[in-house]
Amino acid sequence: MNRKKLSVIFFVGFAIISGCGKSVSEIKDSNLVENDTLEGDITFSTEETSGDSNEGFVQMSADELLDRFVNGEVSAHCLYDTAKTFYITELDMDSEEWDAYSIGDREDLDNDGEEELILCGPYGGKYLDARDGEVYEFAAGDGTAESLSYTYYQGYVWILYSNEMNSGYKVYHMKRYDGADSKVNEMDFSEEYRDENDPEKGSIYVINSAEVSEETYNELCSRIFAAQMNTY
Repeated sequence: MNRKKLSVIFFVGFAIISGCGKSVSEIKDSNLVENDTLEGDITFSTEETSGDSNEGFVQMSADELLDRFVNGEVSAHCLYDTAKTFYITELDMDSEEWDAYSIGDREDLDNDGEEELILCGPYGGKYLDARDGEVYEFAAGDGTAESLSYTYYQGYVWILYSNEMNSGYKVYHMKRYDGADSKVNEMDFSEEYRDENDPEKGSIYVINSAEVSEETYNELCSRIFAAQMNTY
């Protein structure tokens, strides 16, 4: 499928853009239109289905399938076990509880030209993709050690998992897709105290398993977090 590249204006600063439901057109970040120049920055049929409640939806568009999921008419395959499915009615929707979900925007999160559905919720919620007549859980937050969000970097959308539960240890993992079932790149970066008992000794900064300077690390973070979209 054709990739859809988004053109936006660079938003300067190391500020995290938060709030579920912002549209792509509001994101001012030149990472979508320029090649990254950070030194040391490395990134490695029309037949109907049968046998389940989603039978007959294979010819529907992605938007139509996601609409049906939102309406409780079709189920979604679970992220880690696609043999299992769930309906939106099984989730706590729009309550006042901390772990409730709500319907967010639809954005092209896997760079394939079709929009995914964002369910805002605990630890960043869930992202849902529709393909081949089925709905799939594409990404999901999994506790404070794996909080979900997305960002714009090097001209693409990246899925970002964050572990910021300890003040002296922060770890981030990014994934880029060309279609939700085709991961094409990953990147890791982290910082931690050299001595957890003595913060005055400074921190170790790592990008893709290579130790880098604090300046290089902060420059990378400023690009990524300035364009981050939280989906709590």
